[in-house]
Amino acid sequence: MRRPRPSRPRSPPPQPAGQPLNAEAARSFNDFLNFAPQRAFVVGADGKANWQASASGPTPAGAIAAAMKRCEERGPQTCTLHVVNNYTVTHQDWRQLVPARAADAPDIGRLRPQPYWSMRGPQLATGLIVWSHGYMAGKNATDSAPQSWVGRFTRLGYDLYRFDREWISDWASDATALATAVGKARELGYRRVVLAGQSAGAWVSLATAMRGAKVDGVISIAAAHHGTVDKMRDTTRARSEWQQMIKGLKPGPPSWW
Repeated sequence: MRRPRPSRPRSPPPQPAGQPLNAEAARSFNDFLNFAPQRAFVVGADGKANWQASASGPTPAGAIAAAMKRCEERGPQTCTLHVVNNYTVTHQDWRQLVPARAADAPDIGRLRPQPYWSMRGPQLATGLIVWSHGYMAGKNATDSAPQSWVGRFTRLGYDLYRFDREWISDWASDATALATAVGKARELGYRRVVLAGQSAGAWVSLATAMRGAKVDGVISIAAAHHGTVDKMRDTTRARSEWQQMIKGLKPGPPSWW
């Protein structure tokens, strides 16, 4: 019988500095922490909070602008930016405090750390969650945001990395590269590795598990890699490949989350 691994200390979540939040704003901040980047939390002089999360873009600027706009739309007042992603920035210039890349967060094979997001590192993190984006009709999707629920994992202490592919054309090679990266993450010391993705990102995550990568789980949202529906003339191939994918997945040993 396997024994649960001992828990590791978690870094406290970011907290707005200065005057304590009122009850309503505190509840709003608690919700905010469950969402993925890019994200920003703002409080107005009236004590009410506004926030934006899971915003796409190369930086948190879009999330910040959206949260500030909602605050300012309530009327003339001072709106204070308190948290950007998982950094506290109250009364300071977020650009000076939030680095584009977390210190001591290396690339792991073809994986890169989520930009503008602090990391605990393999020794302190609960685990590693890897987000693989979908294909956006011929557009570069590398700046797309992780789906909002990924924040549930980061709140539990998971580090967040991305498996970005500018053009998704060779999912088999991508799956091999992702499996190699999983092995490197284990070597670094991450005790849990979860793969997550949407559409083509979900497909490559499943294909990685099918290759025997040592992952603790795969979260697959609408897995597919067969192009857009409007151009699909024959669904037989897609259905057949999906069935082969599922048959190729093998159950692994139990894991304590």
